[in-house]
Amino acid sequence: MSTSISFQSLNAPPMQTGEYTVTVTQSIDATLPGDSTQSSLDSFTQTQSLQVAGIRFTLPGTAIVAQYPPSGNQGVFANVLPHVVLADPTLPWQNDPGSDAENSPWLALFVVDETDPAPSIVATTVGSLVPSDSSIFFPTLDPAPGDLYGESATDPVNVINVPVALFYALAPSLADLPWLAHVRQTDVTGKATKNGQAQAGTVSVVVGNRFPASEARTTVHLVSLEGYGPYLPNDDGSAAQAFPDGTTTVQLVSLYSWIFQSNSETQSFSDLLNNVTNFPFQRPYTIPSAPSSADQVVLDAFAFGYTALTHTLLTGEQTGSWYRGPLLPYGVTNFTTPPFVTPDQLLRYDPTTGMFDTSYAAAWQLGKLAALHDNTFLAALMRWKRKRTAQAVLDFENGLLDGQLGQSHSTALERFKTIAETVLKPAAESLLAKRNSNA
Repeated sequence: MSTSISFQSLNAPPMQTGEYTVTVTQSIDATLPGDSTQSSLDSFTQTQSLQVAGIRFTLPGTAIVAQYPPSGNQGVFANVLPHVVLADPTLPWQNDPGSDAENSPWLALFVVDETDPAPSIVATTVGSLVPSDSSIFFPTLDPAPGDLYGESATDPVNVINVPVALFYALAPSLADLPWLAHVRQTDVTGKATKNGQAQAGTVSVVVGNRFPASEARTTVHLVSLEGYGPYLPNDDGSAAQAFPDGTTTVQLVSLYSWIFQSNSETQSFSDLLNNVTNFPFQRPYTIPSAPSSADQVVLDAFAFGYTALTHTLLTGEQTGSWYRGPLLPYGVTNFTTPPFVTPDQLLRYDPTTGMFDTSYAAAWQLGKLAALHDNTFLAALMRWKRKRTAQAVLDFENGLLDGQLGQSHSTALERFKTIAETVLKPAAESLLAKRNSNA
């Protein structure tokens, strides 16, 4: 099955969030008798104000599709720009950052390392977004917070307070801002559904502009840059427009945040290649000068890509067992005949060495854990199991009824067919004939 993916630089909505005024003027012109010139008789003007309501301070629970690096995970992420996937393909362009850059997104990712001054999340309300402390800057918004249709001054909102120096270190430049959001369209044919609904094929993606630090915990905030366009730094990190005198802290609305741990990789790809022996994926093993039969068994196992690991049995006992991954240096004949209920059914025992081969059992368990980690797959699996269970119960009930009714059921059915043919059918034909004759 072929799949496709396409990228678009933006998907701006026809109208951004805000207030609009529509003015309609109708003029009535006429040519009076005896006068060849056209005269204006009257003019009517009607003005109507309207608001386009959109997301500004809080995201709905369905807005975030995914984020990477995953929340709470550990891995080698120092070379990855964090990014978040949004269900609405127009969301990054529904508001205006207030800059001169055309079609710039109002959302950005602030990637904060644990060595940075940690901006804690503060829970407040929309009506309290404008701080009373003059040292804390928050831009003037139009409409003001709480004035847009659907907003209330008591609506909860999360903010972070960032020192000015850290703001310039984290915020993207005005020129970079349009490059940090795009629309991604993928082919979802054959993809697992979510709650019975097909996954969205078109999403928007917001990308961070800063790599996470290695061997450190990183916090990523999806922040609103509405009103901050003039204050974003230049490409060299300098201030485009200075904050008001006395400003020490910048307050930003945090729409979403997550944390992950970035670890360092002690072995690079070149180091791994240099350690590969003549036999690919073989663990190095020093052969004794006078190898015993046991040494030869270990050497043969390593030559086939195996390694020996500690294996904890269901009884709590520990032993040593063989394991090898899916990237094998040799072809393997499949010996399995599914289905299998537990991973222990896939353990293979070698009576000559007294050791287990856990390769297939580990693959079964890893596959199960990966499937259970996927909420979309898990929901589809549960729906399938419930459907199969309901069908099994229905089949059992039908079989039970057939067994209880037995011959009487068949006799009643035949009797009904006889009545239908000899009584009901002639009566229906007679009524139909009378209706046709009256017509």
